[in-house]
Amino acid sequence: MSSPQIALIALIIVPVIMIMVLYANATLVFLSLCLGAVVTQFLAHDIEDFANLFFPQANLAPYEFKVGLVLAPALLTTLLMVRSVKGVRYWLNILPAAAVGGLVPLLVVPLLPSMAREPITHVALWQGLSRAQDLVVGGGALVSLLFLWVQRTRHAKEPSDKKSS
Repeated sequence: MSSPQIALIALIIVPVIMIMVLYANATLVFLSLCLGAVVTQFLAHDIEDFANLFFPQANLAPYEFKVGLVLAPALLTTLLMVRSVKGVRYWLNILPAAAVGGLVPLLVVPLLPSMAREPITHVALWQGLSRAQDLVVGGGALVSLLFLWVQRTRHAKEPSDKKSS
């Protein structure tokens, strides 16, 4: 097994294992990953300029900064959602966790410099994953929305303030 294959497998498997071991809500992690991608697409340059203004010594490469912007919301959500899934929902949580595992490399690999990205893009697993990106994104979004709608808390009916006549 080559290094690019191992790196790609790690990008897929590590997020799934983290989510499942920490009993984190994978639906919220998936949506946080999507948020990170949107923030990176629209605000990365402005945030990088702002960060360089206050932390010029950080000297991060643009790809490092963008990868951090993509992953930071998902990592924070994973840590904040520890032990948030219990019972049967834990086993159902594998569906959005798998979507996270598929989405992480789809978002991170294109941001890598060409010397790191090119070997990964020649791996058969990457080619299959990139062909299935519509399924990963669309299926993950659909499953996440369904889980959000099902997991909403049910509030007890509050007594009405109307006076009986």
